[in-house]
Amino acid sequence: MFNFLNKIKAHPSNGSSNTKITSNKNKEYNTSYESLRKESGRIVLLNWLNGKPIDLIPPLEFSREDMFNLNWISVKNKLISDKLLRIATPEETLPFLKVKQLKEILRSNNQKISGKKSELVKRIRDNVDEDKYYDTLDQTLITSESGNQLLNKYEKILWAHKRSTECLSKTEEPIDIRVNAVSFMNKIGNGKKKEDDALDNYKNAVIFHIKNNTYRQISIDLRQVALILNEQSKLRESLFYFTASELFELSGMQFYIEGELYANYFDLENVRSFSKTEILNLIYSIPMNLDEYKLVIENVWKEYGKHLPSCSLIRSKQEFINKMTVTLQ
Repeated sequence: MFNFLNKIKAHPSNGSSNTKITSNKNKEYNTSYESLRKESGRIVLLNWLNGKPIDLIPPLEFSREDMFNLNWISVKNKLISDKLLRIATPEETLPFLKVKQLKEILRSNNQKISGKKSELVKRIRDNVDEDKYYDTLDQTLITSESGNQLLNKYEKILWAHKRSTECLSKTEEPIDIRVNAVSFMNKIGNGKKKEDDALDNYKNAVIFHIKNNTYRQISIDLRQVALILNEQSKLRESLFYFTASELFELSGMQFYIEGELYANYFDLENVRSFSKTEILNLIYSIPMNLDEYKLVIENVWKEYGKHLPSCSLIRSKQEFINKMTVTLQ
C-alpha cells in the first residue's frame, strides 16, 4: 500500500555510472530555471499586489537573488501596462482596509462602528458617499478581470508558494524546498490535484536521496508527505509516514555526511522526536491501540530499515520498536 520504493535495491551501489552533463546542457538548464523562476515570481507578485497601496514595497523574496530575483518595480509597471492590474475605486478599496480604518470612516460620518469587518464595509457603501472618504485612502492596486483569470490558471503556483512561506515562518517546521512556486511551474495543466503533485515531489525526493546515500533531508520529506496525507484525512497512511520520518530522525540521519554521523556525543544522546504529537493524535483518532501501532512500526522498518547506513543509531527492528515506545511515553 505504501511502497513507492520498489525500484530501489537495498544499499544502493556506489559503483553506479554517472552521466556527464555538458556545459551546453547546463546552460540550457540554467536558462530554463531562470525563466521558470521569473515567471513564477511574476504570478506571485501579481497576487501579492492585489489590494496593496501602489507605493508599498513588497517583501525581499521578490528581489533576492536566491529567490525570485525580480526587478519588482519593472515587473509591477509591466503588470499595470498589460492591464493585469489597475487602480481600485475608493469603494473597491474598502475590503482591503483594516478594521480601524473602516471605523474611522464611519465615525467621521456619524455612523455606527460596531460589527464585523464585512458589516462595516457594507455600512460605508450603503451610507457614505465616496467623496466623503476617498481623499483619506492610498491609491490601491487590484487585479483586473484578465489578472484574476491568470491567477486562477496558476492557482497551483500560489498554493505551493503559500505552503513554502508558511514553512519558512514556523521555526518548528523545516524549510519546504520541494513544494514552492518554481517547482510547481511544470505542474500547470497536468490534470492532477495540487496535493498529489506535492506528494509526487516529496516521494521522488526520498527515492533520490536513498539512491544517492544522502540521508539528511529524508525525514523532512517523509514528514511533509505525512502532513499532506493528514490534511486529506488519510489517517493510516499519514501515521505510516510520520513513523517513517521518525525512523530517519531517531537514527541520527540529520547528522549524516558521507558515511559518518557528524555530531558530538550530547547531540546523539539527545536526538529527539519531531512528530510525537501528530503520531499520538493519529493513534487516538483512528483509533488504534499500541499493539496495533507496533505493526505500523514493523511495516516502516520493513520498507525503510534496509536502507539505513551502518552508522545508524538504530540497527534492528526491535531497537526501532523500543525507541518508538520510549518516545511516545
